[in-house]
Amino acid sequence: MDILEKLCIIFPLKPFFSNKRKSISKLRKYYFYDLGVRNAVVDDFTPIESRKDSGALWENFCIVERMKRNDTAGRLANYYFWRSYQREEIDMIEVENENIYGFEFKREMQSLDKKIKEIYTQDLAGKGDLEVISSENFRNFVT
Repeated sequence: MDILEKLCIIFPLKPFFSNKRKSISKLRKYYFYDLGVRNAVVDDFTPIESRKDSGALWENFCIVERMKRNDTAGRLANYYFWRSYQREEIDMIEVENENIYGFEFKREMQSLDKKIKEIYTQDLAGKGDLEVISSENFRNFVT
């Protein structure tokens, strides 16, 4: 993983935590900068509608495009994910100027679990709503 990271093929999201006891803090999640490379590694170029990993592809795509958008705009943000031992998860936490923004990536729009929303606002001190980024609204997320 270290070599792939140094070659700028993959990048990690580190865990975000406000309470170390409630979150898993040592694990990282890795994403590909180029989804074509990812598809070659897993040897799957079938259309996204028929893929078992479509959710992971969507999540990877959204994170990379958001990072590009922020870089182009000169915004300095740090990126994390959050996960608890109870397997609750927030796909991406973006921290900019000490403000915390949370995003869940779903190909189709759907509502989030009420408990996750509460954790985001109360335990993680998230700003605004925990946003669901879907195929319906991702353009606003990346522009």
